[in-house]
Amino acid sequence: MLGGLASELRKLRRPLLLWLSLGTVALVVLFAAMSQEPDHSYIGNLREGEANMHRYPPTPADLGLRHKGPAYDKALDEQYRNMHRERQDAMARAVVVGSTQHSAGALGLAARLIASSLGALVIFLLAGAHTGGEWTQRTIKDVLSRDPRRYRFVLLKIVSLWGAGFWLLVCAWLGLVLFGVVSRHVWPLPQPSSEAATWLWAGRQVLRALPALLLYATVGVCLSVIVRNPLGALFGGLILIVACGFASRFSLIERAVPVVWIGSWMRFSANTAPQNYLIDHPLSASESVLVGAVPSLVAIMLLIGVVTATSVAAMQLRRDILL
Repeated sequence: MLGGLASELRKLRRPLLLWLSLGTVALVVLFAAMSQEPDHSYIGNLREGEANMHRYPPTPADLGLRHKGPAYDKALDEQYRNMHRERQDAMARAVVVGSTQHSAGALGLAARLIASSLGALVIFLLAGAHTGGEWTQRTIKDVLSRDPRRYRFVLLKIVSLWGAGFWLLVCAWLGLVLFGVVSRHVWPLPQPSSEAATWLWAGRQVLRALPALLLYATVGVCLSVIVRNPLGALFGGLILIVACGFASRFSLIERAVPVVWIGSWMRFSANTAPQNYLIDHPLSASESVLVGAVPSLVAIMLLIGVVTATSVAAMQLRRDILL
């Protein structure tokens, strides 16, 4: 089994994996920039507005008063307090995003992004080339002649793609770490006081991402076995994602949609703003989810079993690879 897995992993060492790794890193870095720059600019604007208010206090007319006096002083103090409170609240919220400029927060963000539809599409494309490519390159008979156990062929493809998904997570993390070295000087943001809590959160996100990556690998192999074409597997996966996203909009069936299970398991927010991919951060506000963590995990694992069985059955029924 280990020899077969090593052989499948060697097959993955192809230019496609390199380009997908670089593309994934570019996308997660762009995502991080989209979350860090707005927070930095917003805090800077608030800080500048607060300084301008002290430098050029509003006139009594601006505050709806006729002349200066106790009422004006009271209203002006209230304006100062509101401005200061707004800046402090913005800085407290920015701590969550600021943590991604360092290794711990970057790991958590990488895990959550790879467990999202981004990771699913990348794995579907890789699965199409890795599994469907056995047909397009006419190597499927050679593979099965060495080991005719078709269930083993399916399992090895799934496990090797799962490993490739973890490789993408590591690449995304390293890319975010390098980007953080630059971004924390260009867009400095408040940092959490306890880095240990952020590391615990990041480790939790990696563990949560593993079942999601396994599901993506399983679905990718199943699609590849059925359509026997790399692009067909990618388009099939894209159609599945769009269909699940559309179905999740209907309250009657949303709890039965796989993307809802993954979203609940990963504690994704319904809001797609970049900062909301960190909603489960220890310093962020809690967010309710549609399905509990344990039911979501059970549903994901059952779906993995069903899809794996479907892949094995499809391989057994294929007549175009008779030896």
